[in-house]
Amino acid sequence: MWLDWQAQGTRVTQNIFHDNFTPDGTEINNPLALAEDIFVEVSHGPTLIDNNLLLSKSSCRISTQGIALVNNFIAGSFTWVGAGTDNGGRKLPTPRYTPYHVQHRTEVAGFMTILHGDARFYNNIFVQQEVSKEIVKQTAVYHCNTINTYNFIAGTKPYDGYPKAKDYFAQFNEKSAVDHFGKDIYYDHLPVYTGGNVYFNGAEPCTAEENFAVDKKDKVTFEVVSSDESKVYFKTNVYNFMPKLLSEIKVDTIDTKTLGEAFEPEQKFENPDGTPIVFNKDFFGNETVSPRALPGPFSSAEQLEKPVFVF
Repeated sequence: MWLDWQAQGTRVTQNIFHDNFTPDGTEINNPLALAEDIFVEVSHGPTLIDNNLLLSKSSCRISTQGIALVNNFIAGSFTWVGAGTDNGGRKLPTPRYTPYHVQHRTEVAGFMTILHGDARFYNNIFVQQEVSKEIVKQTAVYHCNTINTYNFIAGTKPYDGYPKAKDYFAQFNEKSAVDHFGKDIYYDHLPVYTGGNVYFNGAEPCTAEENFAVDKKDKVTFEVVSSDESKVYFKTNVYNFMPKLLSEIKVDTIDTKTLGEAFEPEQKFENPDGTPIVFNKDFFGNETVSPRALPGPFSSAEQLEKPVFVF
């Protein structure tokens, strides 16, 4: 799924993405070649991705800001974080000025470049998958296998060095307002907001991560299984290892108030009619307990007995 330009107010929820990664043997000579599950490009948001299964080896290309990922099972990496928003100039900076809109309308309110960040990650399950040496070698030839381009590390790791909100906004004060030689703060990355995420199989949190847990011992497996009845099931052992991690973190029920506003349009992560969203339903649309008992898109391990897709 490619959400290109002005994905303001877009919500992607209760979907299954899988097997979108570049097959071994493919010649990689284009920056779009990894075929991530979701690509959000040069948008100011708010763009909301919640209660999804993102199962490919690259889950999201995030050349954007004003994004929130909530209650997802994410088994791939984030690519092009902090990159991919220029027009490709050879000598001069060429940042793309992207429109943003009047809230919940289509009229253009202004144009602005992308600072990156302004990203929220809450109650996600991150699982590292193995990427073949061939793919890694291919991307190295094109000098693209870095943490902020063709990254293969699952988790929020590409946001290393991005500030927490309290540190970012504390920079803007009476002193900095009259400092005519210290304007870099206005062009720095925007903050990252996190909470309730869990990490398996070597997936890594970013330096700004808060209220998270990492399982460095157990091996999470998962698969998408089709039955003879044209029903698709999602199988995983992740819930076998969840109880001990839940003693280390606080899993909250996320809502519009938690997510706040996307920076540039100053628009909340909310319903199209402007009413708040409370993420108290799971992948199947069933109401969950409050506060939420588990990270990820399912309210219990028993939910996996149901088909996640029917032809």
